[in-house]
Amino acid sequence: MEEISLTEHEAELRRLFPCLPEYEAAEWATSSLAVVIHRTAASGWPNRSAADYRRRALMLLTIRLLRAVRAGMATHAAGYELEAGSLERTVLETRARMIEVADDDTDEAGRRWLLQKGKRSITAALQASFPEVDPSDVSKLHGALSQQTHADPRAIIRMLAIVDDDHGAELNWGPGRTI
Repeated sequence: MEEISLTEHEAELRRLFPCLPEYEAAEWATSSLAVVIHRTAASGWPNRSAADYRRRALMLLTIRLLRAVRAGMATHAAGYELEAGSLERTVLETRARMIEVADDDTDEAGRRWLLQKGKRSITAALQASFPEVDPSDVSKLHGALSQQTHADPRAIIRMLAIVDDDHGAELNWGPGRTI
């Protein structure tokens, strides 16, 4: 029986991941964000005023964003791109909610988010967070990431199947990385 060492393959992928320019950019951005979170948290948790709802919501959303990005980096580093899709979805949704809270001059969006009653649906929030992108394209991206989050065969086939000229397919089931 052929021996397969997933641990060795994952370790090799992790070793090479920091050499990618995308990793360098993500490392810089998340390290800078961690400094901001640390300094903000060190200044004390905001009191309960209308303005503090907004700051509290933004602080929690920023922490969630940082954690999702770092978890996504670790998942991508080990070669599990399909599984990283759920983290990418979390990043997009968190970003959309951050924009919704930050853009609300009344601070009501922050209060509503903290009460788990978003101002609008996540689809509407995502579309509003990318005003320069066709709303149907935003919906398609969110839909594709949602497929990757769930046990949807379309995502598995799209991400892992290598189709040949005769429409036969080979499944690339192990860890790997694409461009």
